[in-house]
Amino acid sequence: MTWELLNEEVGVINAVPDKARLLGEVGVVEDSENSAANQQRLKNSGMPIFVRRVRFGGAYAVGSRVKWTSGYAGTRVEQAGASEKANGIVDPFLSASTAAGDVGLIFIAGPMDVISSAAISANAKLKGAASGKVVTDSTVGDNLSEGVAIEAATGADENIRALMDFPQY
Repeated sequence: MTWELLNEEVGVINAVPDKARLLGEVGVVEDSENSAANQQRLKNSGMPIFVRRVRFGGAYAVGSRVKWTSGYAGTRVEQAGASEKANGIVDPFLSASTAAGDVGLIFIAGPMDVISSAAISANAKLKGAASGKVVTDSTVGDNLSEGVAIEAATGADENIRALMDFPQY
């Protein structure tokens, strides 16, 4: 998968991750994955996914919700709690959890995989739950909704597709 920075620089995701000048850069990737298993999970929509290059403050599971670390808005993240609005999802295409100090991507808007904390119906509004996961948002007007489930989860710890949109303040 390749990505394109908004300043027109093109590169491979996570290539030369020690380039500090790239921290905070926003780019776009296409929602596409060529394996049959992923096609069954509703990938390959071709929709844009907006991403941001950040440094991880700890070990976070693929697809976990993260927020800006105090004093590092836009460049460093830590795990978001249940009552906190997140700023993105740890790159769901990684093959393993992050480690403290790693440089990588968070997905900030578009279709992506998230981790359920309980059963979730398709088309349900989503908000944050404990341990970087999502849960159905049934509270009206709490301003914590982060997206909408594209597919259902029958229980906790399932990766499901969702259309998410995280604030970048």
